[in-house]
Amino acid sequence: MTPNTQAGQVPPGASKDGEADPPGDWTAERERLTAFGSAVGVALTSGLAVPQMLGRCAEAMVEHLGAALARIWTVSADGAVLELHASAGMYTHLNGPHGRVKIGELKIGHIAASGEPHLTNALQSDPSVSDPDWVRREGLVGFAGYPLFVDGRLVGVMAMFAREPLPESTLSALGMVAQQFALGVDRLRVGQALLESEVRGAVVLDATGIGLWERRLDTGRTYWSPSHRALLGEPRRALRTRAPRRPEGVGGTDQRGHRDPFRTRD
Repeated sequence: MTPNTQAGQVPPGASKDGEADPPGDWTAERERLTAFGSAVGVALTSGLAVPQMLGRCAEAMVEHLGAALARIWTVSADGAVLELHASAGMYTHLNGPHGRVKIGELKIGHIAASGEPHLTNALQSDPSVSDPDWVRREGLVGFAGYPLFVDGRLVGVMAMFAREPLPESTLSALGMVAQQFALGVDRLRVGQALLESEVRGAVVLDATGIGLWERRLDTGRTYWSPSHRALLGEPRRALRTRAPRRPEGVGGTDQRGHRDPFRTRD
């Protein structure tokens, strides 16, 4: 065992019995894990909505890691329930008994509550399995479930079932991408919250009936209320990022180059 290898882990190029794996086997394994990491990276940076992004990640687990079933849940707004947002492999539906799982219930809920991964290659004898008949009927033997945390805050759970024992390399790859999954989910949900905040702000501005404009420094968007556009003689259209036409003698530019309709020309 090398200083960088923890107890129970298998160094690259060695099998569990201590004999070296054939070079071709390790090369194929490395290529498989590299393809998985690449597919996940593309999915997380694609800018897709959370369900589509997570769907691609689940599909990558099936395609590159040999998962018979891969699923990803996110935590509900009230923090009490795990909501299934992605499912690939044997089942692709998002409803059913595992569509919404209370934290602390079933295997997935226990992973969320404990904050610890659950890894096994003896799934058929695992006492935490809620439906052992289904596990035996489908020939499932491997399971890996990881809680997804950002700054100590639970944001979801990812899990995969396999019909073959999960090798150490696959478990290591899943452990490494778990943090990427968590950051991707959190980043996209923050972006959605900002968008919803903009919409709420637009509704408030419209309700006043006063000519107002607002520039969000966090997103770079400028909102011109319909009343403001009407006062300047333009059609009442809302949520525009281009400044409306300025009447003669009105307008200017702020220090960042943004047009300010309330600044009188010098």
